Amino acid sequence: MDGMPPEEVRAVLSTLSREFSRPLRAFREGLDAVSSRHDPGGPARDHATIMATVCDDLITVTDSYSDYLWQSRDDRPLALGRVRLADLAEEVDRRYAEGARMHSWTVLQDGPDAEVAVDRPLVLRLLDHLIDNAARYTPIPGTIAVGFAIDGESWRVDVRDDGPGIPEPDSERVLEPFVRLARDVNAAIPGAGLGLALCRNLANRMGGGLRIYTPAGGGTLVSVTFPLVSKADRGETEGPGRVPVED
Repeated sequence: MDGMPPEEVRAVLSTLSREFSRPLRAFREGLDAVSSRHDPGGPARDHATIMATVCDDLITVTDSYSDYLWQSRDDRPLALGRVRLADLAEEVDRRYAEGARMHSWTVLQDGPDAEVAVDRPLVLRLLDHLIDNAARYTPIPGTIAVGFAIDGESWRVDVRDDGPGIPEPDSERVLEPFVRLARDVNAAIPGAGLGLALCRNLANRMGGGLRIYTPAGGGTLVSVTFPLVSKADRGETEGPGRVPVED
């Protein structure tokens, strides 16, 4: 679906989610019923368990379609507030440290602190996807590092891991919906190819941008930049999908 207009992508996802979600869940319930009628360790029970696992994977994929549709909506106003970058870094550390405990996990606020305008729920949602992605592709006990920094008129959050990395020629392509590297598909790494596309959409909604780099030491670095101040703070006219910053 490379190059497909966003409205067509949303229409396809809506259809797939609607048409497949209900029958998959009904089929999953049927598999549970089959399992309950057979003894553990028997071939029928084992087969039903395998089928249930496959069904669960398909349900996860269809649920990701619904999540993408909901989270990429651009008709809801931003709930901008002011927060210090160091406080945001501490919140991210508390929120994700437990889930990343199998990896070497660090969160840093580099350089001077500053107060920034941010839609906190959207930023955390974006980081949900980036950190989950990093954990999925980074072998245990590999490193996942999150860094916050002021960069001129912007502030930046970087998520770095020491997984297999994304080849530079694919760094833009993987930001499109449904795009997955053949390497990951062949390795049976779960995913629908929507997480990075959603992250870019969320960053764009907040007036920012997302780039993917391959560090010299290997792995992947995803860097997301946001304006240091909002349009309202700069005295610019508020556009659709945006509410004034609250103190």
